[in-house]
Amino acid sequence: MFNRSLKKLSEAERRLHEAAKNGDYDEIQALTACGGVEVNSINHANFQSTPLHVAAEWGHEVACRVLIEAEAALGARGWDLEAPLHRAAEKGHEVTCQALVLAGAELDVCNTCYHTPLHLAAMDGHMATCKVLLNAGADVDARNEFQRTPLHRAAARGYHEVCQLLIKAGAEVDARNED
Repeated sequence: MFNRSLKKLSEAERRLHEAAKNGDYDEIQALTACGGVEVNSINHANFQSTPLHVAAEWGHEVACRVLIEAEAALGARGWDLEAPLHRAAEKGHEVTCQALVLAGAELDVCNTCYHTPLHLAAMDGHMATCKVLLNAGADVDARNEFQRTPLHRAAARGYHEVCQLLIKAGAEVDARNED
């Protein structure tokens, strides 16, 4: 399961987190093959991230696949209850999102603000990432803590093309939020 203690990372775990950040999939493979490193180790100094969170945030699709093959938890939750898919979607890493989705990542997982990965991709204008998530079946009308949908979030920031994509995917154009 997950290493939730506040202990410091071992040297091997530190190297694994660093390899995930750098996309060094050969190092990841070497470290995880020996069995002496916890693939779901949590770095409390980096927003409670697992190596998979880190690789996803930096858009290292191959590193993500290697970590998943080593049994990294797709549903691991970091700070703000973000899953690795949240991190990849927020940064617009569509290829990484595709890899996580194909591996079985939960599409409509919510963070503490009830944002799904689609909310985060839409509010940052990441069109290609929105397409990946929608094509995989993400809920186009998911609601956050203020009852805002991905369409609300994209519209609030002026991402007209993303709004058109969401509407074409069936977004409720008359959806009301708490405002």
